Amino acid sequence: MGQEPLGLPVWAALLRGELPHLFITRGRLREILASRHGERVLEVGPGAGYYALPMTWWLELGGSLDVPDVQQKMLDHVMRPADRRRRRAVRIGARMTNPDGDIKILELSFEPVETKPCGSCLVPTEWVVRRQGVEICDSCSALFWVAELLFDCDVTEAEIIPTLALSLRMGALAEQRDTNTRGAAARKLVKEYPSVELVKLLGGFPVVRFRPVVADVIRYPGSQLAKRIRLKTLTRFANPEKAARSYRSVLTQEKLPSFKWSPGSTSWEYRDFQFIVDIGPKYDIHPGRLDHFSEYPKIPHYSFPTHLAIAGILRGLLGQGQHKNLLFGELLGDYGRSTRQSRDKTIMACVLWCIRGKRGEDRNRMSRKGNTVDIVNGLLLDIVEKGHLTTSRNESAWRDAEKMSDRFDRARALLGQDSRL
Repeated sequence: MGQEPLGLPVWAALLRGELPHLFITRGRLREILASRHGERVLEVGPGAGYYALPMTWWLELGGSLDVPDVQQKMLDHVMRPADRRRRRAVRIGARMTNPDGDIKILELSFEPVETKPCGSCLVPTEWVVRRQGVEICDSCSALFWVAELLFDCDVTEAEIIPTLALSLRMGALAEQRDTNTRGAAARKLVKEYPSVELVKLLGGFPVVRFRPVVADVIRYPGSQLAKRIRLKTLTRFANPEKAARSYRSVLTQEKLPSFKWSPGSTSWEYRDFQFIVDIGPKYDIHPGRLDHFSEYPKIPHYSFPTHLAIAGILRGLLGQGQHKNLLFGELLGDYGRSTRQSRDKTIMACVLWCIRGKRGEDRNRMSRKGNTVDIVNGLLLDIVEKGHLTTSRNESAWRDAEKMSDRFDRARALLGQDSRL
């Protein structure tokens, strides 16, 4: 595969969001390799697997990819995205080792699988679930199931949007017939998405809402010592004081020093629909000295800024009040806003946009053509005994879906960022 270092270690993937090697995107790699169907390719040291699975799809039928590595955990990491995305077309070959047993090899290949379009979202799927006589994919099945539960529950827009966005990843939950078993699996699922918190369970399905701020710890490579605390702000309505308290909680949990006059360092950027602030001491611990510390040194030289300083920084960078007074806050979502749509309108808007919405360069549009009305009426509104959706010009649900489109797609993007970790 050439002399380019294509793999990333696991810790680098976590810090950098599984980004590609500098200047080498997946598309650029495909162009360089000019791989053909049916070829067998070797990738030595797959790292976090950023390139591995896409390569199997490029090779398609009859092709295979061998990814040897000295660490079994690297190969396990390569397969996590395949397990999450339920790529049944990706076959995991026999795990092999060299005669000395110090190199592990994982074979990935693409096998032919028959697909058919989902009767709801029209996306080709490998298998379908029959619901009310319509064959739909497992994601749409979970979407309608969760929407049905929400119609009979006291929930707000701030809970409906992330819950329905997450429902697209609840296909495995829908297969669990026992409510208690499903509930346990739901709690485990929510823990995989740090951007949301569990509000309650409905029939074993989780109802969630976005956390205004998520605090993470970035550690020194190969050490348990904290190097930075990362605050990810998800909404413009995040309270800087509450965010600072989350930061202080991490300081306490990690036993990190913070003095009144701590120098500290901060950096910030807007990325992936989040405002990210990295906080650390003014001076990093030298890599050669990490082994000398069993716990973080309690000296001003390596101390973190106070939570009061962080609250002031966040307040200034996000801005407050009207749009003209917002800085980075203007780029963030408005989850938790005071002016909200009703429960029924929000559910309908999200479902409509999810199954048939189309993003455009000038505006997002909902098409009233086709069988959209029949699908929504038969799979949802008839069941919850709500009035039928129509294609009338006066039907507000279509306009509501277009207005809700950005919020819903942003929610899906935030959950997608979580699933990379």
